[in-house]
Parts: sequence; structure tokens; C-alpha cells
Amino acid sequence: MFVIPYTVTEEDYYRFSCHHAFTSRQGRRTLLTAQILLPVLLALIALAAAASDPAFLAVKLGALAAISVLWVVFAKRRMRRAIRKNLRRLKKSGRLPYSGSGTLTFGESEIAETGETGESRVPYSLVEKLDATDGGVYVYVGAMQAVLLPNACFADAAQRDALLAFLREKTGKTPVFTRE
Repeated sequence: MFVIPYTVTEEDYYRFSCHHAFTSRQGRRTLLTAQILLPVLLALIALAAAASDPAFLAVKLGALAAISVLWVVFAKRRMRRAIRKNLRRLKKSGRLPYSGSGTLTFGESEIAETGETGESRVPYSLVEKLDATDGGVYVYVGAMQAVLLPNACFADAAQRDALLAFLREKTGKTPVFTRE
């Protein structure tokens, strides 16, 4: 059994949101769509422009290709900025989607969270995925819901590894380690 007091900061939630956006199936699909959509639209514009003025086709294609390359290269940066902006907007409106602090108890049959908003219990059978990053441990209990454990709540790396081993045993899920 593990009892871990935690505090989730705005930066911790931002790191989780970025991790989710870049590693989840839906997030990767959204990023790929964002990377491909503008270049395809620009190619269609270039084809339409070629029919009207073939003399400037090379110049137009060069400019559109440069814009497309920059669009693809900076897609992740734009997505991170959008996540940060959304988080600021949620904070300003008082609707942050995480509890600030509390205690997580990893018992024999469930995860119990006691926090500012009350108490909740999640059986290990509902855990879908375990992710470990440079920022913390994320225990997914749904496609868009996870228990966030920032690295700051662990005494050391050994405690974090022991918790991951315990969760692997209880859930049957192997933690996925990713770098941010």
C-alpha cells in the first residue's frame, strides 16, 4: 500500500496536457491533421493559380513550399502555445480541471483520492494505461482522465519505481516511459 500526498501545479497540468496531446491516439491524429491540412490547401491554391498565370508558377510554388515547411516544423510549438493559452483561460474563469492538492492511497483493490473537491475511488480494473515521463506518473482511468502524480510528490526515484511496479502488479499494465 502506498499513501502519497500530492500537489498539482498549473505547470504539472500543462506538462500532462502536452504529454497527452502528443502521445494519445486522438492527440497524434489532431497534430497530424494540423500539419497536413495547410500544405494540402496551399497545394490546391498553387494548382488553381497555375491555371491562371503559369509565368509565376515557380515563384508561387517556392513561397507556398516554404510556408508549408514552416507550418509543419512549428506545429508542436503552436499546439503547446494553444494548450498554455487554454489553461490560462480556464484559470481565469475559475474552472481548472484538476484539484490542487490531496492524498492518493494505492490500496489492495483500488486507488482512493482525497482532495479539495472530495473523495473518489477507482478500482484497478478501470486503469487503462500507465505513463511515466520526466514530469511524473500518469495513471489513465479513461480516455481523457488520469491521476496525475508529479515527480515532486515522490521522495526519490526508488519510491516512484516501487509505485510503478506495484501498479503493474495490480493492473496488469506495463508502464510506458516517454521523454518530454
